[in-house]
Amino acid sequence: MALLRASLAGIFERRGWLRGESFRVRDMKALMSEVLNLRDGCNSDYSLRRILRRDLARLAEIARRDVERYFAGNPAMQRIYRRRYFCSALCQGAAIHFALPEIGYGVKDFDVWTFFARAPQETRLGMFKRRATPAAFGSATFGEDPFGVVTGSRRVDLFWRTVDDSAADPVLAVQN
Repeated sequence: MALLRASLAGIFERRGWLRGESFRVRDMKALMSEVLNLRDGCNSDYSLRRILRRDLARLAEIARRDVERYFAGNPAMQRIYRRRYFCSALCQGAAIHFALPEIGYGVKDFDVWTFFARAPQETRLGMFKRRATPAAFGSATFGEDPFGVVTGSRRVDLFWRTVDDSAADPVLAVQN
C-alpha cells in the first residue's frame, strides 16, 4: 500500500497537482492510464467487457431487491426510510470502466451504493450506513468472481448510506 501511495504521489507531482495546479476532468484519462500501469494493466481478474445500460438496469434491480429484503425484516427502518430513497449508483472501478471504457480499466466487481435522505434529527434511527452485502450479478457475461465469494458471475457489493437532503438535486446531495 505504501508503494502504491508513493507511486500515486509521484504521478500527482509530475502533473503539478501537488504544486497547486488545478486538476481538470480531462486529466482523468491520463491519470487512470498511469494507475493502470502501476497495476501492470488489466490482468485476468478484470473483465474488459463494456458495461451497457441493460447491465446498469440489472444492477439497479439487484440493489432494489436488497433494499426490499432488508426492509421486510426491519419494519422500523422501513417506516423511516421507504420514502427517503434518493438513488442507487455504480461506484469505484466499475464506474470508471463504464464512464471511460477506452482506457481499459476493467471490472473486478461491481460496487453499488444506495443513498437515502437522512431522517429528521428527532428520529432514533436517524442515520445509517450499511457495510457491503455481496450478491451475484446473475450472468456470466463479465466472467466469474475472482475471489469466489459468489459463483457463476461477478460479485456485486451493495452499500447504503444516508445523505443530507437539503440539495434539490440527488446527484449534488450524493456528491456532497
